[in-house]
Amino acid sequence: GDSLQVRYLVQSKEHSLLASMAPAELTLRNSIEELKKLGIKKQDIEVGNFQIRPIYKNIRDHVKFYGFFVSYLVEVTVEKPSLIGKVADALVAANVHEVLAIEWNPPEQEA
Repeated sequence: GDSLQVRYLVQSKEHSLLASMAPAELTLRNSIEELKKLGIKKQDIEVGNFQIRPIYKNIRDHVKFYGFFVSYLVEVTVEKPSLIGKVADALVAANVHEVLAIEWNPPEQEA
């Protein structure tokens, strides 16, 4: 049947690596829990593309180290497209700020 593919980014930036990891991991856990409350199965939630990047700021012509940017990319298969509004609400409730894509997967045609 029809399904939707939702991709979202969980991210955080702070002065220290540990300080930026904690809120990202909390948002990641909370977003997964909120999605599971809607009946989305754990195997339909894929966490990948974990990134840590240093952040530098240009202050009066001097480049200074600022901290770290931490992010996770999450892909979710939503088997019931009618849930998309509740999925959006769940992600907002979990403090997710960036939904990258919502794609419709039409049913596969019989040959």
